[in-house]
Amino acid sequence: MGRLLHFLRDGKLVLSNLRYLVLDEADELLTENFFEDVLEVKGQKDIDPDHRTLLFSATFSSEARMRLEQVVKKDFIFVQIGQINSAVDTVKQDFVEVTKYKKYELLLDLLHAVATDKEREDASTWRSVEKTMVFVEHKRQSDLLSIKLAQAGFSDRTLKQRYDARLKFIHGVYEILVCTDLGAKGHNFPGVEHVINYDMPEQDRLVYIHRIGRAGRIGNIGRATSFFDPESEFDRRHAKFYVQTLKQSMQSIPSFLQEIAEFQDSHPYVPAQSSRRRWRNH
Repeated sequence: MGRLLHFLRDGKLVLSNLRYLVLDEADELLTENFFEDVLEVKGQKDIDPDHRTLLFSATFSSEARMRLEQVVKKDFIFVQIGQINSAVDTVKQDFVEVTKYKKYELLLDLLHAVATDKEREDASTWRSVEKTMVFVEHKRQSDLLSIKLAQAGFSDRTLKQRYDARLKFIHGVYEILVCTDLGAKGHNFPGVEHVINYDMPEQDRLVYIHRIGRAGRIGNIGRATSFFDPESEFDRRHAKFYVQTLKQSMQSIPSFLQEIAEFQDSHPYVPAQSSRRRWRNH
């Protein structure tokens, strides 16, 4: 969106012949961060008044719905496939209760369980696994975890530039991609069999749907393993949503997750006066 606006503002692009304006990942573009940019594109003086706007998204938040009518015509058509804001039924979802400092050990256990040894040209070996995406919350964590996995033998090279790593993951050169939520939307990663939520989403819980949707695409079977930290304020806050998502997908709900979700109902979360957050106890 930023590059499009740059061309429009510089007069290098005109929209007088525009027929279709397609907004992919529409729920993201209709949030406060990008909505003004969308309106600026729609408000171009030379834009064809008869153009059609098409929006596509795997999820659609209440915030996005409130802004929808400002970018489409009054007689717009809303097509919903399946239940909105729900996970695809081709992904087997598993939640594992694990604290922050035990996550890496669990990650290695999961990878070693399915890994096979392959030989390089110099006769040394490396561990080959199914095509896997590992999601973390922060860029620094992505760098550190990538290096640790390489040292554990799950890569035949050290950390490469992100763009290069993304392309080689797409083409099957790399089998594990460690990424932030930038990898959850807007990219096509074919053949992903396993998604691991090393960190659960901190803010936008719907990101979980996008993350696990990287596996099980086009009717293929995939699996998602989520590391749920019972000591994490963010994980606990979204526990009820995860329970609802599992129910909608008709999948089993771990007892620990159900208990935390029920506790959340009776002890609602409220923001503290300071920047720190707490749970209200009755």
